[in-house]
Amino acid sequence: MTYFAFYIFKFVLDSQNKTMTKSKRLLTLALTSAISFPVFAQNSKIDYKIEGKISGLTSGKIYLRYLEDGKRITDSTLLNNGIFEFKGQVSEPSGAVLTYSDGETKNKRNQDSKSIYLENGVIKVDGSTNLKESVVSGGLNNKDNNALQLALKPSKEKTQTLISNYYALSKEEQSDTAKTGPLERQIDEQENLQKKQYLAFIQTHKNSFVALDAVKNYAGYTIDFDDVNPIFSSLSTPIKNSVAGKSFDEKLKKVEKISIGRIAPEFTQNDTNGHPFQLTSLRGKYVLIDFWASWCGPCRAENPNVVKAYNEYKDKNFTILGVSLDQPNGKEKWINAIHKDQLYWNQVSDLQYWNNEVAQLYAVQSIPQNFLLDPSGKIIAKDLRGADLENKLASLLK
Repeated sequence: MTYFAFYIFKFVLDSQNKTMTKSKRLLTLALTSAISFPVFAQNSKIDYKIEGKISGLTSGKIYLRYLEDGKRITDSTLLNNGIFEFKGQVSEPSGAVLTYSDGETKNKRNQDSKSIYLENGVIKVDGSTNLKESVVSGGLNNKDNNALQLALKPSKEKTQTLISNYYALSKEEQSDTAKTGPLERQIDEQENLQKKQYLAFIQTHKNSFVALDAVKNYAGYTIDFDDVNPIFSSLSTPIKNSVAGKSFDEKLKKVEKISIGRIAPEFTQNDTNGHPFQLTSLRGKYVLIDFWASWCGPCRAENPNVVKAYNEYKDKNFTILGVSLDQPNGKEKWINAIHKDQLYWNQVSDLQYWNNEVAQLYAVQSIPQNFLLDPSGKIIAKDLRGADLENKLASLLK
C-alpha cells in the first residue's frame, strides 16, 4: 500500500474510515498516485499558479486538495468552457490532487482525478477528455513525477484491471476467498514490482524530493523499520532535513519502537467500566494487542477468526487485549460490538477515534492491526490474520 494513497483516499473519497478491507484496499490502490518533491529553499513561501484546460469538460467544478503544515486544505473553482485556474502559496513543494465533479456522479471509485505538484511558477494541466489522462507540465517536481509515473504505468494498469475484475464480482463472490484469493495474489505481485521500481528510482535520485516520496510509497502503511530506514538514510542531507524529511524521520523513530524484537511500549487505558487497565498486568502470557473499532467493517469481519484463536488457546497461556478506536460518542456501540462479536477478553479505549493514545504510540494508521507479544513483553509478530494467527499460535503453544 503506497504512502500517498492514504491522502488521496482521504481527500477524494472524503472518508473518515482508514480500514484496510479487501475492497477498501483495492479502492485505495485504484486512486494511488506517486507524489514527489524537489529541493527548495526552506523558510520561504512558494507561489504557485495552476492553469488548466480540459476541452471535454465544459461545465462542473474542479477541487484542489493538499496538505499544508499538516492541515488538509481544499480549494475549488468552476469550470468555464473547460478552463480553470488556481493560485496560492505553500511553505514547500506539495503533492496535491485535482478532482472533477459534475455534481451528479456518485461512484467515487471512478471519480476523475489527477495528482500534481504545487511548486513555484506556473503549472499547466492540459487534456482533451478528462483530468485523469491530462498532461501536467511546469517545474522539476512535475517533470520528475511524470518520469516516475511513466515507469510505473504498466504495473499500475495491470493493477487497475485486477481491481476492475474484483468489482465485477457479486458481493457474495467478494466474500469468497476462492474467488478473491487469486486476484489478491496478483495484486500483491504488482505491488512488489512497483516497490522494486520505487527502489530503483530512489537509488538514482538521492538528492531529489521525488525520491523522498518514493521512500514513503515504498514503505507503505505498515512500515518495516529495518527495511525502510537504510533506504531513507541513503538520501542526501538536505532532503532528510526538509520539513517532509524530518516528518518522515519522526515517523520512523516511532516505528522503530514497535519493531519485531523490541519490548512493546507500556500503556494504561480505561476498560469498558472506566477502570484503568495496564498492559504489563498481562506479563507472563502471550498477548495479542488487537486494534479495532465497532465502525470498522474489516475488523468485524476478522473478529470470528480472532475469537476462534482465543477460544483455542486461552487456556494455553494466551490472551488478547483489544484496543478500540471508537469515537467520543461511540461507547455504547463499542460495548454492543463486544457482546455481539463475543470478544470476551480485556478491552480498552479512550474513545478518541484515530487520536487514540495507544494507537498513536503504536503508529497505527489502519485497522485491523495487531501485535503479538511473548511472555516477556517482546513483539514477536505483527498483523496476523485468519489462518496466519492460528498457525503462529500453534507453533508457539502446541
